[in-house]
Amino acid sequence: MRALRNFKSNRCYHLISRIANRAFFLTEEERSRFVARMWRVAEFSGIEVLAYCFMGNHLHLLVYLPEARRLDDGELFDRIASLYQGVRLSEIRQEWDTCVRTGDEPGKQSFRERFFRRMYDVSAFMKTLKQNSTMSYNCRSVHTGTMWESRFRSRFPSVCRDHSPQRRYCLAAKGRKVLT
Repeated sequence: MRALRNFKSNRCYHLISRIANRAFFLTEEERSRFVARMWRVAEFSGIEVLAYCFMGNHLHLLVYLPEARRLDDGELFDRIASLYQGVRLSEIRQEWDTCVRTGDEPGKQSFRERFFRRMYDVSAFMKTLKQNSTMSYNCRSVHTGTMWESRFRSRFPSVCRDHSPQRRYCLAAKGRKVLT
């Protein structure tokens, strides 16, 4: 089993993922769909996408991982609604309503935790993004299986060193004072 990655909050990370076999099969429309999905997954997860570049067969993301914070039920459902739609969103809402109606406090806590553990987590963000984009692509094409090559890479794990160019860029993008 692979070791878990330890992404620290209040830092920027440069993430890279390649399409399987380094293929060039995504059209401009597919890339647009991916970018729209990326914003929805980012909203759900609480990860801030500062910059992205979708190349022919891979992508680069510069993300900021804020400090995790608890969400009230309204905020939680806003986040869930950013990721899920239609029938699936209705099923999730019905599950919550059943817990509330029956006074099932352990059920409500379990429900909250099931979604919250996927928030403020860079690995969960990338997993959700890559899985959702693969399932969406496969539904519209003759492709089967994953469209991504292996695990994503975090190229600059120490990106927040005091004087690194990436840290200055990240802080400037966040509207924070940049110390040189």
